[in-house]
Amino acid sequence: MIGQSMFKGTNEEPIYLIQPYAGTYLMAIKNKQKYVYHMQTKSEIMYDLKNDPMETKDIFPSLSEEQKTAARE
Repeated sequence: MIGQSMFKGTNEEPIYLIQPYAGTYLMAIKNKQKYVYHMQTKSEIMYDLKNDPMETKDIFPSLSEEQKTAARE
């Protein structure tokens, strides 16, 4: 992965990650939530890392439109 360290800084500033293989994944981690965008399929996923550290449940479909827009920004 290319990006910033997930172990430095605070939860207030997002940490951006890029995985350039298999269609390129763009990710941002902020406030214990991880947003994932797959450029090839244009799919979006969000994980609640505090309650689901193994990233097993996608919470993106259950978010309000305002929350989805905030995650995309």
